[in-house]
Amino acid sequence: SGRYSSKSAQIAPQVFDENGEHLGAFNPNAAPDEANAPQKLDPFMVTPEGVYFFGRDREGNALPKLWICSPLDVLARTRDAQADGWGYLLSFSNPDGAPREWPLPASMLAGDGNEYRARLMAQGLQIAPMAKAKHALAQYIQTRAPEGSAKCVDRLGWHGRAYVLPRETIGETDERILFQSDAAHEPSFTVKGSLHKWNDEIGALCIGNLRLIFAVSCAFAGMMARPAGVDSGGFHFVGDSSSGKTTLLRVAASVVGAPEYMKRWRATDNGLESLAVQRCDAVLILDELAQLEARIAGEAAYLLANESAKVRSTKSGGARAALTWKVLILSGGEVGLATHMMEAGKKARAGQEIRLIDLPADAGAGFGCFDILHGHEGGAALSEALQRACVRTYGAPGGTFLEWAVANVDTLANRARTAIEGLVSEWVKPGASGQISRAAQRFALVAVSGELAIEAGAVAWPAGECVRAGKAMFDAFVAQRGGWGNSESYAMLRQAKAFFDEHGDARFTNMARAADDNAPKTMKRAGFRKTIKRELDDANEGCEYLVLTEVFRTEIAAGYDYKSMLKMLKEKGVLRPDKGRPFDCKTRILGMADRVTCYRITSDIHALDCHD
Repeated sequence: SGRYSSKSAQIAPQVFDENGEHLGAFNPNAAPDEANAPQKLDPFMVTPEGVYFFGRDREGNALPKLWICSPLDVLARTRDAQADGWGYLLSFSNPDGAPREWPLPASMLAGDGNEYRARLMAQGLQIAPMAKAKHALAQYIQTRAPEGSAKCVDRLGWHGRAYVLPRETIGETDERILFQSDAAHEPSFTVKGSLHKWNDEIGALCIGNLRLIFAVSCAFAGMMARPAGVDSGGFHFVGDSSSGKTTLLRVAASVVGAPEYMKRWRATDNGLESLAVQRCDAVLILDELAQLEARIAGEAAYLLANESAKVRSTKSGGARAALTWKVLILSGGEVGLATHMMEAGKKARAGQEIRLIDLPADAGAGFGCFDILHGHEGGAALSEALQRACVRTYGAPGGTFLEWAVANVDTLANRARTAIEGLVSEWVKPGASGQISRAAQRFALVAVSGELAIEAGAVAWPAGECVRAGKAMFDAFVAQRGGWGNSESYAMLRQAKAFFDEHGDARFTNMARAADDNAPKTMKRAGFRKTIKRELDDANEGCEYLVLTEVFRTEIAAGYDYKSMLKMLKEKGVLRPDKGRPFDCKTRILGMADRVTCYRITSDIHALDCHD
């Protein structure tokens, strides 16, 4: 919906015959005489049977009328916000009589035109197969002089006060806004059944099941991320094949469309970019992470969350405008992101893990992802009932919420941001890392979006149910990662601790016997080990590991910045440098002429907890 604006000045369209010869200007409002169409009148006529062309040969004699296609109107000229990307808004009906509109980019009329004709035929327009008819169709479109105009955008989702979908725009605007793209886009927000039916058959079963509530709220959060100012990112439910994680995704998909709305991770970089573009300002649902190649899993998480495609060059060597999007990702799989990356020998960075947050699919109640069964015999029975319902009814909650959001767009952003800030300040422990705070924003976005959907009447749940689910999932995230600090610090500590737990005796030479020829030989020596007395307990001995600097940098700190690991160990109190030195120390080793530079780490590292 939207209001049209007209352009006062129009260039008179020109007439060409079937051989491409220019015949002059014509009056588009003048109807031709079917038997003897004047050359400078419009040679095309639209009837209930279709569009006809009245041509003439080189001697000026009238040719038999040529049927070009089924009825087709050009409603408006289109262009982008920069007055580039011109095109035509076409209107027609498919063979079932359903009306269709499609903004045709003018650039698709260049060349042989096979692509635009294929797109029209796929949408139901019937086109004559003769070469002359195909040529005349392009001429017909380009010689129309519609009074209407429209602005075309190449990105779905929010554009000011309007929300743009592939086939419609929701919201009142000064000028009609249309989505125009060279690539085909599948319909979004398809609807089957009523909102009441969805709430009866699906929504009612979600109440009390926190993971279902959270998954459904994610569908609404995809539409709210841009107004709320929250970056793209998502959640990945991890669990075995019987945990019900795919059911969570199917129920979330039913909010906005048919079961086919859910896609698989099995795709190339280009394929994932295309999916992100098609789900812009909505939820992107992807199942089976293990189907994505392990070597590109981390890059894929960055790609989707960074909201922009790779920069590619045009045929002339210039930079092509990069595709952009904003999405809320909801994913599922039997392995988490970090585990999947390890299969390819890659280490997950904190940024990747925060962009796609692992969540346990199992609720811990013995029913897989469910907390309660609502009268069903078990988790499998409830899962089957939900999946059958998702085939019978879908799409109405998303459409209802979107209509409400557009109607309340003036206050929507401030309300959402204020509510999110309140939940983050309530949920996050003082002194928590920035990673925790960023993740909390996304959890709060989901909770707030679900509560707004309750207010909009899209879901029939008690108020506060979505906040309760969001808080439960946030707590599960904090517990799973090990505490409130940076995940990278925990990972570095685990890696360092594992090295000393495994090699504490085997790879560190006892300093008391360093010069003893009869002492056991140390293979692949990492340093030296010295027995020490505890300051507060003389009866309890400990030891110090004097780690060779290169071994620390290449093995213990492998994959991390070694200075960051040293700083972390110093903060934990197990790294003891010489006075005036930031990290290292110099010590004399029996049998060595010069003092050795090393890192002094106490055996207290064995007792450190890798969590808060």
